[in-house]
Parts: sequence; structure tokens; C-alpha cells
Amino acid sequence: MYLRFVTPLIHPHSRVESGFFRASWYIHRNGCPDWIRQELSEQFNWYGQHLPIPGRIARHFKRRDSIWGICWFDPDAREAISRARYCAWLLEEGGLPVRTITTSRQREVLWRDAHQIVTKPSAELPKAFSWTRRLPKQRPSPQQGKVPAAESQIPDECTHQARERT
Repeated sequence: MYLRFVTPLIHPHSRVESGFFRASWYIHRNGCPDWIRQELSEQFNWYGQHLPIPGRIARHFKRRDSIWGICWFDPDAREAISRARYCAWLLEEGGLPVRTITTSRQREVLWRDAHQIVTKPSAELPKAFSWTRRLPKQRPSPQQGKVPAAESQIPDECTHQARERT
């Protein structure tokens, strides 16, 4: 089964729960301890050296909306998955909930290598956070920048629960 580590933050293009790589900015903006940032940086450096960056994340069309893919770990990528579990724990310690979702089949694969696949999100995509909602399609204004105000999408009780565990 393919694995994906997701957060309650909604990705602005695919409009699904963001993966932990994309959502790590949340930790930097919300004052988590330096040791968590340092550990995440070391893990992300490992990924940068050992996991290829997908060659295709999206498909763009002239006459219709782009399709933005989402990344899944191949079940045989054991070292990458083990490190992803550690990254998930670090993000949770920093106040951002992370859950694992799995799927056994993928309909439209945009890109693939030995460690991961990029697929088109589908209606059958499992959701880890029942209180997240898909955002209506919108283009960010120049004032908003590239990352929407995703902090408002995480209920306060989630960040408080994660911080109480530390």
C-alpha cells in the first residue's frame, strides 16, 4: 500500500490535505523549539540527497484548469518511510498534527520512480482529518502571496493538544 503523511493544512493548488514537506513552513512560523527545526532540517537534507525530486508534479492545459498531483511513498521505500515517520513525530511535537493515509490503488499516475509516485487526487482519496474541508478554487491575490493563511484552517485545540504532550 502506498503511504502519505498528511496535515490538516489544505494545499492551495490540489485542495487536499498537505503532505509534511509542504506543511513544514507552519513549524517555522509558529515558534517551535530550535531542536525540532534542526532535526527537520537534517531529515530534509537526507531526503534531498537520497530521494529524487519528482519530475512532474502537475499537468497544465491551455483550455482547462491544471491538475496538481500529490506524492505517495512506495511501500518498498523503507528508509524514506521510516524517516517520514520521524518527521511526522517532530511536526507533531512542534504543534502540527500529522496522520498517515494509505491506498492500494492509484488511477492516474503523473510520475513514478522507485521510491514514490505522484498521482492526481481523486474523490476516493482518504481523508485523515474529518474537520478539514476542501477550499473553493481561488487564485491568491498579490497581497496574499503564494501561501494562503492556512493557520486559520487548524483549530486551536489541535495545536494546544500537541503542545500539552511536550
